[in-house]
Amino acid sequence: MNYKIFIEYENSLLSNLCKKLYDLFLENNYDVILLDNNISFNDKEKIIKETNKKIIIISNKVNDNNSFELVYPLRNNNELAISLNNSINNISTVSKYYQKRDSNTTNLDYYKILRNINNNESIIIFYPSDIINQNIANYVYQGIIDYLKEKNIYIVKSGDSLYAIAKKFNTTVNDIKELNNLTSNTLSINQKLLIPEKDSNSNASINTYIVKSGDSLYAIAKEFNTTVDEIKRLNNLTSNILSINQELLIPDNNISLTSTYKVKKGDSLYSISKAFNTTVDNLKKLNNLTSNNLSIGQELIIPKDTSNIYIVKSGDSLYAIAKKFNTTVDEIKKLNNLTSNNLSIDQKLIIQK
Repeated sequence: MNYKIFIEYENSLLSNLCKKLYDLFLENNYDVILLDNNISFNDKEKIIKETNKKIIIISNKVNDNNSFELVYPLRNNNELAISLNNSINNISTVSKYYQKRDSNTTNLDYYKILRNINNNESIIIFYPSDIINQNIANYVYQGIIDYLKEKNIYIVKSGDSLYAIAKKFNTTVNDIKELNNLTSNTLSINQKLLIPEKDSNSNASINTYIVKSGDSLYAIAKEFNTTVDEIKRLNNLTSNILSINQELLIPDNNISLTSTYKVKKGDSLYSISKAFNTTVDNLKKLNNLTSNNLSIGQELIIPKDTSNIYIVKSGDSLYAIAKKFNTTVDEIKKLNNLTSNNLSIDQKLIIQK
């Protein structure tokens, strides 16, 4: 189960608390964005709405009644509110968790963030002013995590295997075993498994490759601009040994930063480096050359110009990147052949031609 978590607040008194909450999610490898009160509400809406990933919105407010209250959407059950209530009640009493209807249109939420985003899994937390600077962020974090753990549970069915479950949830057998403290691959019907969080908001696609005579993991990784470790992880390989006709899953989530060039008569490393705006030393290093000698038909790896490449960082969104580079979301999607707004950390994006 994969979520993008948005932390939103209005009152500057909550900035430190929300930053701490953001850091807790980030440190534990959750996809999280902090929407501080320097961002207009309309911009917050745009940022939230452009993701196709499941989202949780944690909206934070100061309570004039000086008590904890939890507000959840009209169309949702109260599971998230209950989980937060259970966690917060360890240090302070939650006076109530409830739904608040618009007085003019009673089938709509009273609060804009719930009404306009129209998301089931959102919560508004009202904090008593005398507890804002205490260590409350840890308890809010734990309440959300407890809720997510329930969402990440898979019930084993007849015919299931760890390999099939791992493939279904875009994870690995080893990750499932580690998370569930399993010492074997044996499963039982109705067994509950925690499924690891994976960044399936990635625009990564998975290719398949059939091993040919002479192939090695190193050569295949180099051909597909990935790593041996990534291919082994994706295919649950415990060694580098391959067999002819073996089918491998190959990750394909990056723009290649190299191209290839076949040496022609009259070429030299110097002329090729000038033609591709690089250096002789770069070409030699990239191709493991120990001399400047070339042979006709020899294939060289050529580094691409990376001045228009942006590497996605944690917390990035297409909207934020487009704004940063004075372009549009549609233009970035078009240049990168993206079919959704989802991004993954370290993904490479062409920003402009």
